[in-house]
Amino acid sequence: MTVRMLALSLLLGWSTFTAAQAKVYYFGVLAPRGASMAQHQWQPWLDSFNQRLNGDSLVLVPLDLAQVQQASTLK
Repeated sequence: MTVRMLALSLLLGWSTFTAAQAKVYYFGVLAPRGASMAQHQWQPWLDSFNQRLNGDSLVLVPLDLAQVQQASTLK
């Protein structure tokens, strides 16, 4: 019984450790026709890409032209 509890503890500890390592990346796209159209256009690609990542994920961020220009000036 002790070996099973130790194995379970190690397994739960490992899953917590790997979950803590997951990263989220924000993927900004120019959305001249609005956020919903950008979501419709880009989300299938992001979903496909997210399936290939090991715990990490990409999140779509539709941006208008002013937001892209503002982001390009940030350092």
